[in-house]
Amino acid sequence: MRKGKQKSIDTLMGALAEAESRAFYEEEDNVLNDLDELLNVFLRKGEEPERRQLLKEYDSGLPLTGPEGIRRKLGAIDMEFFGRAYFPHYFSKPSPGFHRDLDAIWQQGVLKGRFPITPKVAREIDRLPGCRRAVAAPRGHAKSTTLTFKGSMHAILYQYKHYPIILSDSSDQAEGFLENIRVEFEENGLIREDFGNLQGKVWRNNVILTTTNIKVEAIGSGKKIRGRKHRNWRPDLLVLDDIENDENVRTAEQRSKLSNWFNKAVSKAGDSYTDIVYIGTLLHYDSLLAHTLTNTGYKSIKYKAVLSFSQADDLWKEWEDIYTDLSNDSHAEDAKAFFEAHKAEMLKGTEVLWEEKLSYYDLMKMRIDEGEASFNSEEQNEPINPDDCLFQEEWLDYYNEAEVDFKDRSFVFYGFVDPSLGKTKHSDFSAIITLAKHKGTGYMYVFDADIERRHPDRIISDILEKERRIRRDYGRGYKKFGCETVQFQWFLKEELVKASARAGLYLPVEEVPQTADKTLRIQTMQPDIKNKYIKFNRRHKRLLEQLVQFPMGAHDDGPDALEGCRTLAKKVRKFKVIPRESLI
Repeated sequence: MRKGKQKSIDTLMGALAEAESRAFYEEEDNVLNDLDELLNVFLRKGEEPERRQLLKEYDSGLPLTGPEGIRRKLGAIDMEFFGRAYFPHYFSKPSPGFHRDLDAIWQQGVLKGRFPITPKVAREIDRLPGCRRAVAAPRGHAKSTTLTFKGSMHAILYQYKHYPIILSDSSDQAEGFLENIRVEFEENGLIREDFGNLQGKVWRNNVILTTTNIKVEAIGSGKKIRGRKHRNWRPDLLVLDDIENDENVRTAEQRSKLSNWFNKAVSKAGDSYTDIVYIGTLLHYDSLLAHTLTNTGYKSIKYKAVLSFSQADDLWKEWEDIYTDLSNDSHAEDAKAFFEAHKAEMLKGTEVLWEEKLSYYDLMKMRIDEGEASFNSEEQNEPINPDDCLFQEEWLDYYNEAEVDFKDRSFVFYGFVDPSLGKTKHSDFSAIITLAKHKGTGYMYVFDADIERRHPDRIISDILEKERRIRRDYGRGYKKFGCETVQFQWFLKEELVKASARAGLYLPVEEVPQTADKTLRIQTMQPDIKNKYIKFNRRHKRLLEQLVQFPMGAHDDGPDALEGCRTLAKKVRKFKVIPRESLI
């Protein structure tokens, strides 16, 4: 019985081993089939002599893989094939045209138009004069994967660079790029099959040394880089990937510090053979990348997520009203349904950089969700020039809500509404601003900044609700509430007065007929903001965004209403001085 049981176990184990073996070979066959498909496409893609020679080798049945295989040789010639053949887990989506542009930048710049199929050609490449390239590309478009990761891997594997350095905005970020490279050397069987085991004795988070004696380092911006050497080599490839962030572009001092590091340290770290490839997103008009793009020593290119906007402005305006109506719980679904019903017309004339990754609809949602300033900067690479704007971000003074007690009777509330009725062809944002002015100091605190799209009846109900709230929470209402009465807006003022009386609130509405030029009016707030007489709250993102973009931004209702409210709060009643003797 024991013999029979043992025989059954042996049979079972044999069957399992056979199944595993069969699965292994099936998987290998699948890989080879995929490789066959790739080779069939890419060997016939161009007319270079090297590619035609490889096609002959392929047709002759020479090995596809291994150190002398066709896969390795074709990878030296074609960057797109290299990515798809060795890193299918990264390059699964169809490559957009601009990814091929990035490949061409590497091919013509770092590779000098040559193909490192043999060690001899690789050695020739690294002794040629270095190139300088700068690329601005949108967020979320795989620029780092295509250029930094794939390009660096190509340089290391084909050994035409001996000492690449990857630089990013922080050490952690730079080391993250190096980790992705390290993992491929450790775990990617395709690389091991064609290039062997490259894991060397030095294998740390910030530096690796391959068995082919190539040193790769990861360094954060601002860190020491001059004087570094690897044997007789100075850094021969510097890849700068997003070395700027929102913080280090915020002030002129920080931008200057980064610029000095780049010009005095990074640019001097290499030799005549050193290639510098700088890729990122334009976060500020005066950023380092912005200046590098116009540097005569660099060949530069700038990409935008949206290449061409829709011609159907009216329909997109309707869609935006639906999408931003937060009183409707299904606003996102309703907006998508509206889009689907008018899709052909709404997409007329549109073109995006990478349709398979971010469609035009995705990008329009992003523009609303993240704000126009962020979208213009990070997706369109068109940050607003602060020199063209009237209010600098560093002028804004913020108060801490926990440190200000608005229940103190020293605070007086003033309100103002810019309903934006009849101003433009399309309805704009309506803005309701509330200032709390301190009677002792004269400082004006932006207590509330409510800026959104809404119908006139909603504007009225929102104003009355604000009056109820500050009465309830602070024991008093608005001392004055201003209402702009240009063109059709007088109608809203009249309706507001009637609704206020019906509700028993008797809001002290003051008519404000704005006749002066809007830009000149808003500009009068410069000294009040610069001298910190007006205190802001970081929660009021839309107001702050419109303010620092004025007059270059798409919307200005917030600054317009703030100016009206500030003027209302600063009005001082004039008293006539009567001589004392006339009273006797």
